[in-house]
Parts: sequence; C-alpha cells; structure tokens
Amino acid sequence: MVYFRRPGESRSPQNLKDAFGTVRDIITEAARCTQPGVRGFEIDAVAREILLDNGYPVYQHALGHQLGRGVHDGGAIIGPRWERYGRTPMIELEGGNIFTLELEINLPGIGCVGLEEDALITQSETRFLCPRQMELTVR
Repeated sequence: MVYFRRPGESRSPQNLKDAFGTVRDIITEAARCTQPGVRGFEIDAVAREILLDNGYPVYQHALGHQLGRGVHDGGAIIGPRWERYGRTPMIELEGGNIFTLELEINLPGIGCVGLEEDALITQSETRFLCPRQMELTVR
C-alpha cells in the first residue's frame, strides 16, 4: 500500500493513516484468531466487529481464502455465512493451510486502503509468509 501525496501535501491525510492502521490491526487480530479447528466465519466476524467499532462500513467479500496451486485453492474460506459462500465459511481450518487475510476500507477522495497478507496455519501459531507491511508508505 503506497500513498502518493498530492501537489502541496507535505504528509498523508490523517483519515488515511487511521484507515491503514485499522486494516493492519484487523489483519493482526485475525491472524491471532486463525487456528486449527476454528471456522472461517468466526474469524471474519471478529474482523467485521473491529471495522464497525472503528466507524467503517463492512467490506463486501470474505476476509480470506485458501492459497494453493490454483490460487483460490481448497474448500474453506474466512468469510461470513452469506448464501453465496455456501458451507465454505463453516469448514474448520487445519494446520498446514495457507490463507490470505485481506480487506480494504474505501475512503472518498482517496480510494482503497487495503492490505493482503498470506499466512500459514500451524498447530501452535499463524505465521506470515512474508514480512508484513506495518507502516503506510508515503511518496
């Protein structure tokens, strides 16, 4: 996630910094909740609650999906119990699964403030596959 300052801006807008921090913190909390035996809708609900508690509208997709050879590989998702997802949010997650954790906040006049992090579920923790973006990059 990179923000390119507009002419005359010396720093990024505060509402952008706040939204970025919320997205980052939701992914952190979602990873903490992502463990073997937990169902995807339970993790997604935590993310949506944090988003609403911070005054943002909810995103209109799942929080995450499995990764594999076919990118959106596997049967489980980390998402809400919406009809379009069928039973996939009710599947228990397993050690060895790799999931994305991704969401965005859309800010009028700025655009999409989002991150996508990939994480491996082990028996004892969830490990991110790459170093995470913890700070907003501003150019």
